[in-house]
Amino acid sequence: MVIWDLDETFWKGTLSEEGISDYISENHDIIVTLAERGIMSSICSKNDFEQVKDILEEKELWDYFIFPSINWESKGPRVKEIIELVQLRPASIMFIDDNPGNRGEVARYCPDVQIENEHFVEKMLDDPRFAGKEDFDLSRLNQYKVLEKKSSDKQNTGNDNSSFLRQSGIVVEIEHNVEGNIERAVELINRTNQLNFTKNRLPEDHQQAIAELKKQITDLPYARTVGLVKVKDNYGDYGICGFYLCEQIHEWFVLKHFCFSCRILGMGVEHWLYNKIGRPYLHIEGEVLSNPLDDTEVDWINNAASDTGQNDFATAISKVNNIYIRGGCDLDAVGHYLRYVANSIVSDTNIVRDENLIRRDSLTNIYDGLVGLTAEQKETVSALGFDPAYFHADFLKKAKDDDVILLSLAADTTVPTYVPVGTASDDPKFALLMQIRGIFLDLVSTSAETLRENMRHVNWDDELQDRCWNRVEYLRSRFESFQITVPYYRKKLDAVLSQMHSGARMVIILPSFKHRDNSGQIVVNERANAVRQAVLESVKNRRNVRTVDIMSTVDNDADFVDGDHITRQAYFRLYEQVVAAIMHMVENADGEIIEPASEPSDNDEPKSGFFGKFRSKIKLFS
Repeated sequence: MVIWDLDETFWKGTLSEEGISDYISENHDIIVTLAERGIMSSICSKNDFEQVKDILEEKELWDYFIFPSINWESKGPRVKEIIELVQLRPASIMFIDDNPGNRGEVARYCPDVQIENEHFVEKMLDDPRFAGKEDFDLSRLNQYKVLEKKSSDKQNTGNDNSSFLRQSGIVVEIEHNVEGNIERAVELINRTNQLNFTKNRLPEDHQQAIAELKKQITDLPYARTVGLVKVKDNYGDYGICGFYLCEQIHEWFVLKHFCFSCRILGMGVEHWLYNKIGRPYLHIEGEVLSNPLDDTEVDWINNAASDTGQNDFATAISKVNNIYIRGGCDLDAVGHYLRYVANSIVSDTNIVRDENLIRRDSLTNIYDGLVGLTAEQKETVSALGFDPAYFHADFLKKAKDDDVILLSLAADTTVPTYVPVGTASDDPKFALLMQIRGIFLDLVSTSAETLRENMRHVNWDDELQDRCWNRVEYLRSRFESFQITVPYYRKKLDAVLSQMHSGARMVIILPSFKHRDNSGQIVVNERANAVRQAVLESVKNRRNVRTVDIMSTVDNDADFVDGDHITRQAYFRLYEQVVAAIMHMVENADGEIIEPASEPSDNDEPKSGFFGKFRSKIKLFS
């Protein structure tokens, strides 16, 4: 931006004395050209405001200036105020004045501002600092005119920023279909600075940048959530002006990209969004103009849905007090989207402790926590590297009236179950899951040589390998593998559901009966079919429990990425179906019982159940 003096700089003569001797048309044209390059102009002049305004309006140039400061006060403080109002870094601003006293004063008040005399003007357009970016529509100038109007209205509230923002009608909408706006996302990552908190730049080559970002948002789809941020208020629609990419793997929860256009500076959007997505780890890189990590409370932003169906979802979810999430990475993904509409989320998902995966998405572990471990069982799990406190069913105790439990049981279909040797009947009294990070084999039935070889391929030192192997040997000496049966699983689930508070509701995710194996082939998981059948039988005729079939979110086998993990778009569809299930229970609290969805064929969606009734309200991710 350029801040112009007028007398003997922009024009010849002193307006308040002998008047203007020469209105320099070349300078007039320079200001127009700068605006068409996206470079703003302001005024800091010692003159009469109305007199200057009349002249520049007659010349049809007045509207090309933003935040003009025209009065008889000292220029140093006024230039500093202009810089604060336009919300730009001082180093990106030039002050031009013929008077060396004014130049010196501004230099003292604003040491980082670039300062030139009147002779620089004729060279300005050829200076590379003023190359700018083509903007013949004057969109950037119009954005600053909006900022100017907002500043004026803020003064009318006594400069109370919070009061002004509450009156501004700020609405934020999160667009999760990043692929459809990939070029804008690339632009935000590579071109924003002052509100780019991560500064993880993409390649400068445009096509390479698009390819790299597509890779980032499709790799680890179960762990990465992304969104484009749309903002509007009473002053206008700012369009897509923010982007984030968040990665969550167990307790690893970090922002990879978090960047915004300066057009929403001062609106609190970055604070609001950071809180909404759960305050993940954010390393702020370089100089920025805001700090989302502070405790700023933003109560002036409303969340908008992208279509009517999503608004219906938000209305239904607002009637739920707390949502208790108990599961794995599938519900980590669902929980991310729920944070935008839920009043409160209490999440209890998979974690890693000393290389043991603590699988929250297991009915076996939930049941152990429900009935409680005996002293002998506590000693056993401790020897296997587990804290006995990991075995709990706290969500059943905490969920009360108008609360919802989201339950995923995927681990029971993918991780082997073990029971004490000699107890592998249809109803063993004690069973547990055990999974060591990086090892995807049955720890009992697989040969010791194969297990040790797999451990050597995990990035462990010798001491850690020995410690994990000691646990495996302990397990192999006392436990045997157990094949889950429908009667066994239904009995355990019936026991868990019987402990639900009568005013609480539950949505159970039916696990996938397909997965992609290590060779990349799609295979059928027979254990999953047993779990699915048991769940469907157990929830039948229960008013306060619904099932959502993860298979109905899968368009085809290509949606399986690895194991039972699916694409980000499929997880978004899962979120929509979960909310549809909650919506149905909220709207039909005392109404009919809807039967669980019938078993789908490979690629078909369920033809019956609540989801079919609410299908018309759901806009699927495309």
